Amino acid sequence: MTPELLAEIRARHVAATPGPWRWSGYVSAFQIDLMSVRTGNEVMGFHRWGMRGAQPVFCSDGILRDAKELLAPDTNPRRGRISAILHPDAESIAHSWQDVDELLAEVDRLRALLGEKTP
Repeated sequence: MTPELLAEIRARHVAATPGPWRWSGYVSAFQIDLMSVRTGNEVMGFHRWGMRGAQPVFCSDGILRDAKELLAPDTNPRRGRISAILHPDAESIAHSWQDVDELLAEVDRLRALLGEKTP
């Protein structure tokens, strides 16, 4: 990895909404958002789900499935809170900020062991 590429990745990461991120929302409100756990800010929202909101779709076995089919069950079914979308792509998106943060820290640690400057 070139120092320039690492600097570009680091710049995108620093500019992004701070993580970690998680899926949240409510089934009854037709609302799904990707939120920053640290700031409470919305990272990603959606439009047009019925007449109220929206939802993403994810491909499983070549078929696009609505996120509402892939939701993790709420600990209180009457509440209908969304806490996760059980799909590898949704999990990857939700964990991407934290994963990049940890990988950049590891690159910094290894470069320091080698006596290299961090870009």
